[in-house]
Amino acid sequence: MATLAVAISLTLMGCATVTAIDTADSPTSTPRTAPSTQAPAGSQSVAEACDAVNQEFEAVSAGMLEMLSTLAEDPESAMTLLDDFNNTLTTIADGVENEEVKTELSTFALSFGTLMSLSQQMEEDIASIDIEALTTANYNLETASANLEELCGF
Repeated sequence: MATLAVAISLTLMGCATVTAIDTADSPTSTPRTAPSTQAPAGSQSVAEACDAVNQEFEAVSAGMLEMLSTLAEDPESAMTLLDDFNNTLTTIADGVENEEVKTELSTFALSFGTLMSLSQQMEEDIASIDIEALTTANYNLETASANLEELCGF
């Protein structure tokens, strides 16, 4: 998932002709505590939630990397597919019962959606680009992706 998130964020930024963004001054993420591997009775463990998310994510993302290659050729269709992907991420997060995984996946979906919005705004008017907002959105997506990778191993 981390690879897909980075590929998507770089591709989105690339399609808007942003060539370099310095994330050295990006906001820092909140420290995370170690994930709990045991679940309270009747709820989903981190491992179970991660497995379920990974299965759904694999099904959804199967064609995403290939689709990203068409972004330059047909940006409107690609952006529509990415928007659909974002909606699917939210739906998957809503279905997760484990709060730790749900929180991280929801944060990832929100970060992805924010980056999508900014990218669409840039497509409409490149002069209106807000580099700080774009940098923050990209940083937040990368952080959310790293947190999911740390929690779930993908």
